[in-house]
Amino acid sequence: MLLYKNRLILGAIRKFFKTVSTFIYKILKAFRLHLTLLVVLTGIILFFCGVFEDNATAELIYFIVLIASIFYAVIGTVRAVLFPKPKEEKKRAKVDIVKNDSETDDGVEETAEEKPIFYKVKQNHSYIMAEYKDRYELYVKTPEGLKKVRTDYKEKQIEN
Repeated sequence: MLLYKNRLILGAIRKFFKTVSTFIYKILKAFRLHLTLLVVLTGIILFFCGVFEDNATAELIYFIVLIASIFYAVIGTVRAVLFPKPKEEKKRAKVDIVKNDSETDDGVEETAEEKPIFYKVKQNHSYIMAEYKDRYELYVKTPEGLKKVRTDYKEKQIEN
């Protein structure tokens, strides 16, 4: 029972830290503060190492870099607010209609009453798809002609 409680407590602590770190990351990303945080952490390390003691030049350089990083964050945030990037829609795969020529007819079975519509698969042009009224047939181009890969049947529509 104690082991179960420990796992529960550790899981809750892990979830808490994950949530807090995600929240902090989103704030840093929204306000472009990644570089500023890096400069601040570097300044803290340099301070504890004693670099800034009696060294006005190092302090001046550090503060110039800090102000530049803050300026970068402000400009980036203002630009993001005033000129937001348009969200890109996920592009769906498209197919190209191919004419019924000798290249696509090799190895494709055609019935007398039905001629298929041929499509090239955009992701891989070595594949050809033939669409019939009731099914799709996928073919791959080989040196010997088209070789059938598979057949997918269309679902019948239920009429009321």
